[in-house]
Amino acid sequence: MTHSSCNLRLRNNSEVREYLAKNVIEVDLFLEIVNATPIYRLGELNSILPYKIYTLEPSEDAINYGRYKITFNKQDTPLTIKYRNLYSWFTYHIEIIVPHRRNIYIHKGNTVDDSDGCIIVGNSTKAYTKDSQIVESVINSEFTYKAIYPVISELINKSNDNLYLNIV
Repeated sequence: MTHSSCNLRLRNNSEVREYLAKNVIEVDLFLEIVNATPIYRLGELNSILPYKIYTLEPSEDAINYGRYKITFNKQDTPLTIKYRNLYSWFTYHIEIIVPHRRNIYIHKGNTVDDSDGCIIVGNSTKAYTKDSQIVESVINSEFTYKAIYPVISELINKSNDNLYLNIV
């Protein structure tokens, strides 16, 4: 068996599916940080959907720049059960394996207050004022999470659990 590795910078879902059909062994996604302040860090996840995916995390708990494995957290936690009851398509949380940290997920939310160090996704951003400072939020988060969940799930499964997130 030939092992292959490549950087995934695809433009749309059909390209992702075509790429996965080749039985890729290792896949890298890229999260480019576009704005960092003392309150939040805003990024763009490379195009695994036909539109931009924005990410948001609190600066105080932001994941360091680097390469991290993405997998499923296969524990039936109360939050996992809650999500399964809310969403028929949900199985397990998508977890980013960060050294010395646990339960760092990609999930829905709108502001840094919705995250305990996790990455929140949305398809647009909106500025608002908090404690006399301008901060960003992500918009349409639930829609975006529902759209990326099956794509990331398929990437985890097709890469034999060798999916990575590069924060640059």
